[in-house]
Amino acid sequence: MRVSDTIKQIRKESGMSQSEVADRMGITRSTYSGYENDRHEMDQEKIDRFCAVMGVDKRDFFGVQTSDEAEVTLEHFAKVINKFIPRIYGELFNK
Repeated sequence: MRVSDTIKQIRKESGMSQSEVADRMGITRSTYSGYENDRHEMDQEKIDRFCAVMGVDKRDFFGVQTSDEAEVTLEHFAKVINKFIPRIYGELFNK
């Protein structure tokens, strides 16, 4: 997902207008609109400020998985695979 899509989604989920977010970030609505519409790129400082204003963790903003989430994902994957092993084994060797 592009940064522009991410900030638009977060803003809409918060119920805030572009003007409200821009005011809280200390920028013009026009500049903020440019970020959402891919006319301007947000630098790291603006991303940090956006995350602070919106109460979003930067890891969530960038979609970074924590090691705990990765373990849960691997655990889930192992459970799903284990359900199919008997079926696959049966199809391979019991024909």
